[in-house]
Amino acid sequence: MNLLSIFLQAGTSAAGGLGEYANIFMIVALIAVFYFFMVRPQQKKQKDMKAMRESLAVGDRVLTSG
Repeated sequence: MNLLSIFLQAGTSAAGGLGEYANIFMIVALIAVFYFFMVRPQQKKQKDMKAMRESLAVGDRVLTSG
């Protein structure tokens, strides 16, 4: 049983309508985790690469990895 299903089952067993909010909260939390661990670092890496490319001038020596 994975961790998400455990959290979702715990949320549905809560009293009253709190289970619905727990499910929504878990979805939002998963999206936030995905953003901060996958999307944001990739955007930062692309921004750094763009800044490096723009800083290059004619005559600069470049070492490629390909």
